[in-house]
Amino acid sequence: MTDKKPASRPGKRVLTPALFAGLLGVLLLAGWLVRFHDLDADPPPALSWSQGIYTDGAVVVHDARNLALHGQWIIDYCEDLALFPLSNLLAAPTFRIFGVGRSQAAIPNTVLGILAILLFSLGLVRSDGRGRTLLWVSLACFNYFLIMIHRVPFAEPAMVFLMAAGFLCYVIALRQSPFFILAGFLAGAAPLFGKMHAVYFPAVLLLTIMLIREKRPDRIRDLRFASLGILTALILWLAFIYLPHSDYIFAHVTYESVSKHDPGPIGFLREFAQNLIAMGSYTNLFDKMPIIALLGFLGVAGVLRKGRRALREESPVTIFLLTWLLVSWVFLSAVKLPAPRYMIALLFPFLYFAAQTLGALFKGARLRWTASRSWAGSLAGAAALFFVLYQPIIATGTKQVQYLKVSGWGRGIYDAFIRTNAYSELVALCLVETLVLVAIVLLPFFVFKPKEIRLGFTPGRGRLFAIILLSASFFMNMGNWTYWSVTNTHFLRDASLDVAEWTAPGARLMGSFAPALGLDNDLPVFPYFGGLGDQDPFRKYGISHIVISSKGDHNLIRDQYPEIFEKMVKVASYPLLGRYTAQMSVYRLPSNDSEGIIHAYRGSELEQGVDAGIRGEWREALSHLASFLEQAPGHADAYYLMGFMYNQLGDHESGAQAMLRAIELRPERPRYWEMLGSLYAEGGRMREARSYMERAYRLNPRDEEIRAKIERLGGVSH
Repeated sequence: MTDKKPASRPGKRVLTPALFAGLLGVLLLAGWLVRFHDLDADPPPALSWSQGIYTDGAVVVHDARNLALHGQWIIDYCEDLALFPLSNLLAAPTFRIFGVGRSQAAIPNTVLGILAILLFSLGLVRSDGRGRTLLWVSLACFNYFLIMIHRVPFAEPAMVFLMAAGFLCYVIALRQSPFFILAGFLAGAAPLFGKMHAVYFPAVLLLTIMLIREKRPDRIRDLRFASLGILTALILWLAFIYLPHSDYIFAHVTYESVSKHDPGPIGFLREFAQNLIAMGSYTNLFDKMPIIALLGFLGVAGVLRKGRRALREESPVTIFLLTWLLVSWVFLSAVKLPAPRYMIALLFPFLYFAAQTLGALFKGARLRWTASRSWAGSLAGAAALFFVLYQPIIATGTKQVQYLKVSGWGRGIYDAFIRTNAYSELVALCLVETLVLVAIVLLPFFVFKPKEIRLGFTPGRGRLFAIILLSASFFMNMGNWTYWSVTNTHFLRDASLDVAEWTAPGARLMGSFAPALGLDNDLPVFPYFGGLGDQDPFRKYGISHIVISSKGDHNLIRDQYPEIFEKMVKVASYPLLGRYTAQMSVYRLPSNDSEGIIHAYRGSELEQGVDAGIRGEWREALSHLASFLEQAPGHADAYYLMGFMYNQLGDHESGAQAMLRAIELRPERPRYWEMLGSLYAEGGRMREARSYMERAYRLNPRDEEIRAKIERLGGVSH
């Protein structure tokens, strides 16, 4: 809530169009460069609560990869081309020109991300002026969350690009109504050709037109224009996307919108209410951008406080963006546990309201809170306070639970709220905490009954405060980015290259991580464990290897394919910095079972060496590995396995030399250091053993087994 100051002063420097264009270009170029930096690197582990950063990205462009390598979009059951058309249409020429690879898959999104910022800014400058537009662009270009999402081949950047283009056309249409046709087309294209999570966006456009057009003839005209554009996008989608892939699309949408949710209306309403108040935590909004989150909510509250007066006092751009933000927040609350990447659909308007608050401070505005005289206003204020306080509390909820679980006095609280470890009970615990905190904050209002709380700023102090907030946000964002850039890993790329090296011709991989492993090679890969309705996908597609990355994968194979599960052989495993798994493992399937032949694949020398090792034939295993290394002399895993085989033969010195060679090739892999520590421990060299074990633990600090080994070797337990 702000009191506005005069916008100009005598002698104030004018931001000319040429200067504005130059600064805009510099910001956009710098923003693109940080997005383009080291595209091979793995995404940061905290980017998502799910495994989507390691799985979904490669699946999104899977069909474009098929086209580049095999000459056709669909060679298996995966028709995600129908769900993410624009992402695949842009990835396909990129793969054709630059080749298939992890970096190439990420390039289109880095471009789409910057173009979306450009289009959005061109819409803002017509309404908010050049200064505030540059302020918004600086927030968007260097927002750590946006930077990282633009580095993964998700479908969200393509979707938001269409939404930003639709917003620009909306702004132009405010003066030239026929542009509402194009605005409607782009609003309809966002969910149909970008990603279906934008399905609410056409409704945002139509609702905003109804709110801003006071005269009925103008309202009807513009609604017709916008509806014509939406209908055109829908017809094109039906003709070119839905009809060829109707079964796949219908099954996917049904699963996402119905099957994934808790059964019954009560279960859905409980999920919806939980998501509505907790999405700031789910999407890492308060974790990664606390300053911007606070400024954004202040900006939104300032507009909402005006009620119906906002329709007269605020610009049509502000009304559109407020509608966008509120409708999308409510819509995404209906999604089963909305993932952090969904937030970028909200982030563009959210940053706008943060920029509004900063812009008001730059002008020396006063921040003030006036006590409401009505019960309705008081309840609304208390609800807003509850919502804002709840976000950071639930963002730290998991850590609270862990503390309560191990602390003596907190055990009773843990048993009362989290006894089943259900997330809904974690939410309940945080609800109680927030209600107590709200009561503490509101108590002085009931005791002292102040009419108003005001923070007054002179123009100079306001600008200084705004600069401090803006700088703190910038350094926080770039600090996160810098930390990632100097500590990033390349596990996915390395594993992808390894798999291509150690498998023989004819290998075919299946699993949710298989597309990620296929981005840097030309192996046939199949997402998930079978398509919709497939009873025996392994035999149907001649699958030779599967990729298991979670307990869910492991249990699925064990329960549905028990005979295959008993006979499959682990060939290699790789560490991951994910939330739900510490490693992904590649297993070779048996060539046949009681039902008949599964595949005709014959293992490579490396795989034959692994097989010999499993049988305990260590010298035969070493012979196979030596032959393999003649073909692939830089293969770290082969040296690692040789170290293991030598150790089994009692030749600890040769084993250590082989392990040191593996470390020389891939020093970032913790299991190499762990094995080297074990070799030295067996040789009685405890000090060196502990040193190597500690190095392994630093590379993978979630591995409790390594920590236990360090403690047994006399290491510290802190």
